[in-house]
Amino acid sequence: MTLSLPEKIEIKLAFVSEDTAKAFAILGLTDPPKEERRIHFFDTGNLALFDRGLILRVRQTVVGDDVDDATLKVRGPFAPNAASRFPAIAGAAAKFEGDQNVGREELPSFSITTEPGSEVVAAAVADPQKVESVLNAASQTLLHEIRGAEGDSTQIICLGPIRSRIWKLEPDGFVGKITAELWDVAGVQLLEISDKAPRVEASALAVQLKKLVPEAKARQLDTSKTRFALQSIRPQSSTGE
Repeated sequence: MTLSLPEKIEIKLAFVSEDTAKAFAILGLTDPPKEERRIHFFDTGNLALFDRGLILRVRQTVVGDDVDDATLKVRGPFAPNAASRFPAIAGAAAKFEGDQNVGREELPSFSITTEPGSEVVAAAVADPQKVESVLNAASQTLLHEIRGAEGDSTQIICLGPIRSRIWKLEPDGFVGKITAELWDVAGVQLLEISDKAPRVEASALAVQLKKLVPEAKARQLDTSKTRFALQSIRPQSSTGE
């Protein structure tokens, strides 16, 4: 049995790289932030995992108190079934929620986050064949079920690093803090603002984010931040360029 729709939705608004500086200024962000991390994704050269709705990443803390971690996320049609089967064995590390870019279709998302230790994470970054060592048993099972033949571990490469800087903001009219995250990837910068809300309040949150940084001042990215980043840093030979 699969679950019903997620109770919470994460609403995201990312901006085209050419307008990053404008959005940065509108939000009043200052550098350096209190949080900075290095992000590495793991996928094949032609993004076979991403195309099946799988996102596998590790984060290494540069500034801040967070421990290094690893996340396997299933986004799209496989997510509700995974969410109905794995929470019992994944425990508090599991999360089922909606994932939506402003003005785009909502996608269900199920993720499991682990904290395997800094040395294990570093070893996987150095040798992508060891990437499954950062996952727990539930994550490994989920990866094996969904990845398909093209996503075999022997084909996995490490894509990164991406420099991630994070700010927590309290704009007028919002309930609590929202997140601003700036990625340095392949020579460009991508800025995204986001927050989570109960399903019944998600539409209003999207409107608030758009008003906070109007389209006329900073244009919205026409794809997800993760898709843009992965397509930018994957090997050029796999793109046919």
